[in-house]
Amino acid sequence: MGFIDAQLLVGDVPLLVRALYPVSKLLPAASRRARYFSVDGRRVCSSMTTSCGPPPLNRHAFSFILDHLCLVRAPICQGGPHLPLGTAVPPPVVVFAHGLSSTREQYLGIVGELASRGLVVLCIEHTNRTAMLARFPDGAVVTYSTAEAELERVDPSLYEHTRRLQLEYQSVEFVAALDAARALGGEAGAPEL
Repeated sequence: MGFIDAQLLVGDVPLLVRALYPVSKLLPAASRRARYFSVDGRRVCSSMTTSCGPPPLNRHAFSFILDHLCLVRAPICQGGPHLPLGTAVPPPVVVFAHGLSSTREQYLGIVGELASRGLVVLCIEHTNRTAMLARFPDGAVVTYSTAEAELERVDPSLYEHTRRLQLEYQSVEFVAALDAARALGGEAGAPEL
């Protein structure tokens, strides 16, 4: 599989997208395997234990496990051949978004399997602080917001309203990711991924 990381703008808010896609020819041996999980385990664990993890969670042991996931290699190569969307019969495109307080990398096994079977998978990393950790190409990081959890305790209806607004915005991100995919297929006027 190949993959491309991109940053799009939805209005003035950045959207991170990773496109995974099948490749028809073998990639050079040195570039054939990329990290399965490249998020710093200590940073993820710190964010999890301060936001949604149970107090008895041993941050150091959990971090140790996540850091070891960084040693596992997946059969993907960044910047391989172009996405196969401009072909006579383009492959199906799937837009995948992680769940609340998660990251797109935690689902590489699932989306990688889809891409290995001929689909183009656009993985969104939400930057509206619903991801445990969103990393921008320039190195900036946005972590999960705990403010909504406080709202749930104080005013459940306001909490529900806030989460609904987040989901509505995420649906706009889905459309932006699909528009970017259309551009890769040669459709005029669509944004580039």
